[in-house]
Amino acid sequence: MVTNRDKKVLVLKEKNLFKEDVKRKGSRLATGLRAHDHRTFKKRLERVENLKKVMPDAAYLMSFESHCVFTEAKNTFINGEFVASILLANAFIEHWLQVHLESKGFEVESKKGLKQILGFIKKNKMLHEYLVEKINNLRLLRNPFAHLKPANYLHGILNKVSSQQQFPDEVLEKEALKAIELMYQIAITRF
Repeated sequence: MVTNRDKKVLVLKEKNLFKEDVKRKGSRLATGLRAHDHRTFKKRLERVENLKKVMPDAAYLMSFESHCVFTEAKNTFINGEFVASILLANAFIEHWLQVHLESKGFEVESKKGLKQILGFIKKNKMLHEYLVEKINNLRLLRNPFAHLKPANYLHGILNKVSSQQQFPDEVLEKEALKAIELMYQIAITRF
């Protein structure tokens, strides 16, 4: 439903190259979006720079769905949507491991959940134990976002906030960056 309030036109003041006022008309929604872009630009740029340090631009051969998940995991991180980054990085890793198992002839095992896949990979020493443990930790971190868990869930963000004495957004950003780094590490690992 469109209301009269939504139709209001606001005048934004900007400066041109000669430092003269430039008037631009825009809807209230456009104005709000421009303000959000301006307010968040510096942090988004910092996140892009952080990603460039841990994830150089490269092309990867993968399914369209996996490519979408991989790309959106990076984009949500840049935009500060850290829970989505964690969920998407986890989904990509699960896709990647499933494809790997299937390519090795383990079709039945590839159809199981990530916990079972990791158990199979660990048991058969198909991936370094260090990476298996990192993936499992990410899976555990993802769980309260994907499945309802009690507030005192051992691997939940609130426990990390309490133990690290940081704000939830800071902990989420740090965990999301680790998830994206792990996603990239799995994408480039030879099995």
